[in-house]
Amino acid sequence: MACTEIYLIRRKSKGLVHYKDIANAAQGALYIWFSIEEKYLPSLPLLYPGQGYNNRVLRRKEDIGETEYVRFWGLPQTNLLSDDEKLVMETCSDCGYIPYKDLPRVANAFRNVDFVNDHMKRRADILDEIYNTYKEEDVLGVYSLETSVISISDTVGDKRHGRYYLNDKAFSIMGTRITLSDKSDQNTCENDG
Repeated sequence: MACTEIYLIRRKSKGLVHYKDIANAAQGALYIWFSIEEKYLPSLPLLYPGQGYNNRVLRRKEDIGETEYVRFWGLPQTNLLSDDEKLVMETCSDCGYIPYKDLPRVANAFRNVDFVNDHMKRRADILDEIYNTYKEEDVLGVYSLETSVISISDTVGDKRHGRYYLNDKAFSIMGTRITLSDKSDQNTCENDG
């Protein structure tokens, strides 16, 4: 069974160090996507059948009094999702990592969404464990490979001398991709991505 792999990112070397696995990857990103889809996307057909999430759209009338179309992957850039939902969805990004300073905030987001499951609670516990075990001067952040059926070299890892290092595809999920409502905490990390 595929698992979600959790990696520490060493601050100085940008080396990726395997930390822990969480069993049943389908209860991670896939479950999060389905939960957000169920909550925010109407039962509409795909714009182009067979092309999945990239072409699912959300139709809402609240923001500007008209129908607004938003692609599924654009939801974190809107004000439709809660901040916790935005953070949880962004952790599913292939190349996004959580900066060390923001580990407690993201752990709380995993616990606070209304579709929390055991996999998400376990991930929150691991983020808290890392935050309480390591120091910021040693750890840049945490990267999650959502499913072990792909290699870390397919996402953020470049292999050199038998070890994986963060590559230039990596970005901080707390960077400019999403806007959170609490501006005072948004920029508590370096924008290393």
